[in-house]
Amino acid sequence: MAALTRTAAVRALWLCSIATLLWSSPPATAGEAAADAEEQLVDDELEEEFELLEDEQVVIAPAKHKQQIEMSPAAVIVITRRVIEESGATSLMELLRRYPALHVYEFDPIYPGVMMRGTIRVLLRIDGREVNTEFFPAPFYEFIPIGIEDIERIEIVLGPNSALYGANAVSAIIDITTRRPGRRPAVDASLAGGEHGQLRTGVRLEGGLGPLLLQGTVRIDRASNWMETGRRNKDMLRALLFASAQFDKLVLQADGGVVRGTGHMYSISGEMDFNPAIMAHAGLGLKWRNLRGRAYWYAMRSNFEMNMDLVYPQAGVLARVPPFNLAGDTVHAELQYNHSFWQERLLLIAGIDGRGTWYRSKELVQEHVNEGRLGVFLHGEAQFVDWLRLTLGGRFDYNTVTKPAFSPRGAVVFRLGPDHTLRLSAGTAFRKPTLIETSANFKVDANPAFADEMRYLFEEQGISNPDLDNEILTGFELGWRGRFWQGRLRAAAEVYFNMNRQWVGFSSDIRFRPPPFQMQIDLANSHLGYDNGKGGYNIVGIHGSLECTPFDGLSLFARGEWRHEWRVNRELDHPNQVTPWQAAAGATLRLPGDMIAHLAAVHVAARHDYVRNPRSSLLPNIWGRLPAETYLMASWRTALQLPAGRLELGLSVFNPFAGRIREKAGIIDEQGHNFGGELLGRLVMLTARLKL
Repeated sequence: MAALTRTAAVRALWLCSIATLLWSSPPATAGEAAADAEEQLVDDELEEEFELLEDEQVVIAPAKHKQQIEMSPAAVIVITRRVIEESGATSLMELLRRYPALHVYEFDPIYPGVMMRGTIRVLLRIDGREVNTEFFPAPFYEFIPIGIEDIERIEIVLGPNSALYGANAVSAIIDITTRRPGRRPAVDASLAGGEHGQLRTGVRLEGGLGPLLLQGTVRIDRASNWMETGRRNKDMLRALLFASAQFDKLVLQADGGVVRGTGHMYSISGEMDFNPAIMAHAGLGLKWRNLRGRAYWYAMRSNFEMNMDLVYPQAGVLARVPPFNLAGDTVHAELQYNHSFWQERLLLIAGIDGRGTWYRSKELVQEHVNEGRLGVFLHGEAQFVDWLRLTLGGRFDYNTVTKPAFSPRGAVVFRLGPDHTLRLSAGTAFRKPTLIETSANFKVDANPAFADEMRYLFEEQGISNPDLDNEILTGFELGWRGRFWQGRLRAAAEVYFNMNRQWVGFSSDIRFRPPPFQMQIDLANSHLGYDNGKGGYNIVGIHGSLECTPFDGLSLFARGEWRHEWRVNRELDHPNQVTPWQAAAGATLRLPGDMIAHLAAVHVAARHDYVRNPRSSLLPNIWGRLPAETYLMASWRTALQLPAGRLELGLSVFNPFAGRIREKAGIIDEQGHNFGGELLGRLVMLTARLKL
């Protein structure tokens, strides 16, 4: 509260100073007018900076309402627009690499991934809309309708959060808020290009029309293969429209967007081509006093071509998975109501949401796959004394495919002093298995010699398992957050322990009948598909961060996380994949002449990883050890004031000195081509941005 009071006082002083200068100044000449305009621009930037500093101390996602970050019931990382722009990052994944709580890795340009607290089970949200599809276990981070220039704020809520958000909010939530339009007409155009065929360009238009605020963006994102010059691996078109209107206490919002992408990617099931993939959405939202509502539709249309020859060494090609077209639609609606009691010392939040999903494909055995979901939650916060806040809540989720789930969460936050808090929290989260894991069996082109057996395994018995249980994560956490030196030094630390149970995995065990029988598949003892079998494990970790502003114009940070994982079932014969530890440190320097320089160093420890056998997904995985890697990210930006706006020019560099690094396991196949994760190298980008 003291920090907010100081901010308000400084803001009032600036406004009074500006008003005094305007009142006492004589009529200005043309040159003086230009100088005044430039001075006003500087004042506006300072005002904006004060607001951003305030934004760093307020969070929304951990409890679905605004609260001070130190009183949050969960560990949370806040990334403001100021931090985004000062980092010089040209993409979302490049930005997130600076936060070791997230292990960011790249298979290839179109398919980056994020592992948090030992799992990829992450919920991605943009403006309150879930981006995860019902068909895949992890988000497609490249198939979002926005660029990094459109992001206003990111809140990363760590730990189990199904008590508020339901399925998939397992290890973390990445909650992205986009920039909102202003009333004045404005244009924001950007262009970035560099090595490996990288091209990112787009334009943003905004302005007001009566009670309406309108905004539209169009962006193009292209990249080539890291290892094969000239082979385009990503070609994305993104478009987004937004409109809002406020009538007294009623706020109405509408948005719609589309992403169209083509490219080649490697996943844990093998190589895959999109030809193309389209994801679209449209939504409506309202806010009236303490009531909030939202309804949206999102869809996926795609043609997938998979490199999945099912080969067995003694028998040759048993079957192939043919290209398939997939169409999916989801309709979602939700309501939330907040109410405070006893002079706002008790807060209750209640919510309900429902969802229907429909997927269609002629290449599926069951051409229509449907699912319905319903969830209700209650969240309460009590603070009857200033030094203690209690949070307690739970959510019940029902769906038509797997068992219902109840997800409780509780937290106690102690205020140790004016700028220090201690938090104890625990909760349970779940991931509902995807439709491809429970309900979507693919047709195959089978070798005539094994047609009956392979069709039985894939189409009758099927790789999908309708009896799968929900994955369950139970987590416990002790967290501390503090500020020193009048807020110029901010520190946070968390110790967490997660128990992951009923983890879904894919296994293949094709067996043949022994001689004197002819080459025949032993169906009674063969297995192929998903199950909850042996995937349980525990993980303990420590995360810490320091952020310091020793003087105006210089910002420093140091962050790190250590993790240790052990399997519940000791019979498993493969090593852990969790990265043991990561660290990042860096600095941002504001230089005279409106220049900004940024440097960050990231270290990722050695870890084990596997790649699918390029000959066949029926063969055992190939395990290897990825060496430790250290790389730099640097950027420099300067700005030129134009008569009608502002031109920003910059340079961004990724990994200039470390050489080629492989962030996911990969090998060179028999044809001499890479299979699996690519070897990443240096990437130099030139950037330009025009604001009118």
